[in-house]
Amino acid sequence: MKRLQPGEPLRKALAQGDHVRFWWFPHTEHCVQWVGNHVSMNTKNFGQLNVFEQLIDNYVGYHGFEFALHHLGHQSPESIPQLNEAYFNLFFSSPKESCDISYKQFNFDCRFAQFVNEWSIPIERTKEVLLNLQAFLDDPNNRIFAHLPIEIRFVKKDDYWMSPVQGRDSCYIGIILYRPYGETISKEDYLTYFRAYESIMANAEGRPHWAKAFEKKIFHEKVKPTFPYYQKFKELKNDMDPKKIFENE
Repeated sequence: MKRLQPGEPLRKALAQGDHVRFWWFPHTEHCVQWVGNHVSMNTKNFGQLNVFEQLIDNYVGYHGFEFALHHLGHQSPESIPQLNEAYFNLFFSSPKESCDISYKQFNFDCRFAQFVNEWSIPIERTKEVLLNLQAFLDDPNNRIFAHLPIEIRFVKKDDYWMSPVQGRDSCYIGIILYRPYGETISKEDYLTYFRAYESIMANAEGRPHWAKAFEKKIFHEKVKPTFPYYQKFKELKNDMDPKKIFENE
């Protein structure tokens, strides 16, 4: 994992590994690049853990971060950008490398409660959407202080009717709002942020991740037309489940 250099072409960055994603620290100039490559289990340091780094990550990166989010959320939400900056400097300002079995590398502990929203867009619209999202967050009239990170990852197209990447190489952009100690600090800000994000994504031919919550209205108005097989899927669904037993809200 390393800091991404400003102006580095996206296609060049994506070609640097078998699996590539980015973490953008909102309200800062920082973005880190995560690169995963397949290696032999005989590789040096395979499966070895740095115990000291794990302790710091657990007590500071988890418990300290949760306490800071809770305190600042109540007392000084405008300080969240400084918290994002400090977190980056503490944990991501220098390159990191680890080597282990795949599920340990791709999975990570979400640790405490959070709201998450993630949509896919055509990969060629990645820059446009990120600039629009940055403009929204930078607008002082909005007073939205986004939690870290905003995750940017990439998926090859497939041919499944209702897949978010059906027929197009795609970029997923995910935002997050933590709920320290299970508490939603500001429901109004959360709704404003998520609705603005969904509007930006929908205006760029976005499709929602089906495991995330999203506004039904925006789906019917803007998202449904991006699925060329939607009507066929609906007909098949009605045929297979005429009593709508498996239908949700």
